[in-house]
Amino acid sequence: MIKINQIKNIRTFNTALGDKKGQVKFYGLEDFTPNFTLYPRGNEKNTSICEIDKLDNLMKIKNNYLYLKVDIEGSEYPFLIGAANILKKNNVIIQIEIFKKNKNKIFKFLKKNNFQYIFDCGGDYIFSNFELKKPPEISF
Repeated sequence: MIKINQIKNIRTFNTALGDKKGQVKFYGLEDFTPNFTLYPRGNEKNTSICEIDKLDNLMKIKNNYLYLKVDIEGSEYPFLIGAANILKKNNVIIQIEIFKKNKNKIFKFLKKNNFQYIFDCGGDYIFSNFELKKPPEISF
C-alpha cells in the first residue's frame, strides 16, 4: 500500500512489539493470515520466528499528539510496558483490543498512567491521557 499510494514519509518495521528485545515464535491461525499470536492455541496452521522489541526502543517521540491502534491478539500488556515512555511523554488516544482475560490488568495499567476510559466498541476500548473536547452536535 505504501508503494501503490506513493507515500514517502513512513517507516515500516518487520518487528513484533512487546516488553523485550529478541526473537519470538509466532503462531498463525490460518494457512495464510495476518493474524498471528505469541500464544499457541493448538489449532495453528503455521509458525514463524520474528524479531520483537519495545516501541520505546524503535521510536523516540515526545510532545506530540498520537493515535495508537493496538490489535495484537492477547499481547496488550507487554506492548504497553514496552511503550511506557511514549505513552508518558505524549498526548495519546489509544484504541486497544483487549482480550477478556487481560481487561482488569490493562485498565489498571492505563489508569495508573493517567489514561481515562472514553468508550468501547465491541472488543476495542478507547482511552486518552489528555482532555478531549466534544465536537459540536451536527443536525441535518
